[in-house]
Amino acid sequence: MEGRMNRPWLHCYAVFVAVCTLLLVLTGSAVSSNPERALYSLGRSHAMEGMAVGVLIIGLAIWITLAEKQSSLRKLAWLTVAAAVVEGWLGFVSGPQSTAVNVSHTFLALVLLSGTAAITLVTSGVWQRGVEPVQDQGWPSLRSLASVTLVAVLAQAALGTSYRHQALGLMPHIAGAMVVALLIVIMGIFVMQQFPAHRTLRPAAVVLMSVAFTQVFLGITVLTAAAMAPESALPVVVSILAHLATGGLTLAATMVLAVLIRRNIVPR
Repeated sequence: MEGRMNRPWLHCYAVFVAVCTLLLVLTGSAVSSNPERALYSLGRSHAMEGMAVGVLIIGLAIWITLAEKQSSLRKLAWLTVAAAVVEGWLGFVSGPQSTAVNVSHTFLALVLLSGTAAITLVTSGVWQRGVEPVQDQGWPSLRSLASVTLVAVLAQAALGTSYRHQALGLMPHIAGAMVVALLIVIMGIFVMQQFPAHRTLRPAAVVLMSVAFTQVFLGITVLTAAAMAPESALPVVVSILAHLATGGLTLAATMVLAVLIRRNIVPR
């Protein structure tokens, strides 16, 4: 994906789209946290924001198609558009009684955020520096560990959205959080120990571990706040929104590090 990617304005626009997608995830979380208000101004505002973000994503895909020749980036951009279309349709047909649709809608929003984060990575100056190949040294291999961790974080996001919409209990989500936290710590430590001077991998690992630790702390905060106050109380709502937003960032950061590992680390 190197080629003609030295376009800072395209990267700035990709960052803007990713930030708007994160804000959309936040407002969607606010809707699910306030179902009685979601039928009125909050729900309508979220729908309008969703349409605006969809237009921004389509614009990003058109810009990439016109400006870039790399087929892999074009495919990523239009796959993100397809995810945005499906996400919009799920939002349109969702409702208080549509648990499966609501879970799918919330989960796909996190996937959509990861797609915009991946585009932001590929259009960045970090990507333009080119590959800094290093040999995979430890066991298990970092390439395999990155794939397993990404799948685990996706599964944990699904468990979290299922619990949020009361499709599953709390324990699967807590168990999944412990597994995911362990995998992220192991992967981060492996990266920093094996490649402490790598200009791309080490910073990405530090960011992922920082976001993941924040997410664990917020999860504990949510449980503590919910035990002390009703779910509709402002501190509980704020902690839930922060936890859900950081969950999306955890998934995005995991995907970014997994992509960088696949790109820079040579298999044994």
